[in-house]
Parts: sequence; structure tokens; C-alpha cells
Amino acid sequence: VEASALVATLLHAGWGVKRLTNCKPEHLFAACASQPELLVVLGHTDISDLMSGPTVGFTDLNGAFHLVESAAITEIVKSCTDSLELLMLAGCKSEVLGASLALAGVKQVQCWQTLVHDRAALLFDLAFL
Repeated sequence: VEASALVATLLHAGWGVKRLTNCKPEHLFAACASQPELLVVLGHTDISDLMSGPTVGFTDLNGAFHLVESAAITEIVKSCTDSLELLMLAGCKSEVLGASLALAGVKQVQCWQTLVHDRAALLFDLAFL
């Protein structure tokens, strides 16, 4: 629901939107290859895997959960830092990933230091844009 509302608002504002509903590294890499100006990550950013460290969890349209390592996201996003003006991390405790992305060259990163309710993050993102 939150993702659909955000996509509709972005489209109405004239942004080109490509929605990744089954975010695997190769899908994110393909999205970055198009050199976007804005990238919004709607995922669970407060997950830690004891084996691989911080991960981001995405839920697809079928309700299945997919984990992607934060380090992989940072490496992939490096490929589009020339065009990327803003990356919004709409997930709980996304500050560590946000800092990593800023160090990787993303010009502006919006992230959360604390837990955040999905609706609150959505309202913030909509107002911010």
C-alpha cells in the first residue's frame, strides 16, 4: 500500500518511476544502469545477519521476503552516483546504510536513525518530495 501511494505521487509530480517488486541485486543494478536522479528504498533496513552483517529485507508482491546485503546495495549504487541526486531509505534504523551510501558518493541521503512506522515514513517521504 505504502509503495503504491509513493509511486502514484512520484508519477503525478513528473518523476520517472521504475518499481522493483522483487529486489535482488541484479534488479537494483539494472535500475541503477538507467542513471536515476531519485532512488527510494522501501525495505526493512534494521536486519542483521550473523554471518554476513547488515542486510536489507524486501517484501515482493506475493509477500515473500528477500534479503540483500547492505554492502551489495552500496556497491551497486556506486554505479549511478553521477546522476543520483537523492536516495531515500524509508526503513527503520537505516542510518548506517545511509552513511555508507553517502561515503560511496550519493549526493543526498535521507535515512532514519530510529524505528519508524511505515505510514510515518511514507508521509515524510511524500511531504519531503
